[in-house]
Amino acid sequence: MKNLYQINKKTFKLTFYFLILALLLIATHHLKVGVLLGLLGLGFTFIFTPITIPESIKIPGAKRSPLVTRIIGAILLIAAILTLHLGLFNQVVIQEDENKLLKYNFYYINKSKVYSILSKQRYSYSQAIDTKYISVITLNSFKANVKEYKITKDGTTNIIIPKDKDFIISLHANRTIVAEWIIKNNLDKNIIKFNECMWMVMQTPFSDKDKSGINYDRQNLYFKALKEGTTNLILRYECEETANNNYFETNLNITIK
Repeated sequence: MKNLYQINKKTFKLTFYFLILALLLIATHHLKVGVLLGLLGLGFTFIFTPITIPESIKIPGAKRSPLVTRIIGAILLIAAILTLHLGLFNQVVIQEDENKLLKYNFYYINKSKVYSILSKQRYSYSQAIDTKYISVITLNSFKANVKEYKITKDGTTNIIIPKDKDFIISLHANRTIVAEWIIKNNLDKNIIKFNECMWMVMQTPFSDKDKSGINYDRQNLYFKALKEGTTNLILRYECEETANNNYFETNLNITIK
């Protein structure tokens, strides 16, 4: 017998496609789905691939090897289920170190469907009252650049956006307290154009499910950078029940170049 492994051709082909798709998803920053498909592919391979070992190779327990591989396959499938249901790759990052803010790219085909991709990305969240984190997503020919910024109450944050690009400012907005982000100033319409605001539902981490007052949904503000220049964007986050009394307001100094 020449080969240690005798692999069913159909199983091998299916596994190969699973792994290629998994690598493509991971490369395009769809980590959770990519890992899930990879685990499923390997799991089914170990379960349905018969293994034979030549007599010349002395391996303890060799007669039990088919059972061992099936056990390994079952473990991989269980890991895939845990990845799916327990959120082992959470999109919610409780960030305590501003030096570890997220910065990454993802890819898209249709700009009009970016919304569905955004809801599957990772975002940082702050537990401090006077500090929040925002994500600025710049769309650039099928490639989106994501960069996070720390914003503070009554503070100013400098942001640079390339000219002639669509960009999105994504902000955490807890919907359990009926709070929302509002643009408080008149924008320089020659420099940036505000298009729309959309709510984005985020998956709650398994550890936070059934906890009252916990919500990770976001507001996405869609803009278009028109020409070079600098303009201010004043954002206020307030609850309808306590409007004009207790709110978080910050200034974004946006430079288009």
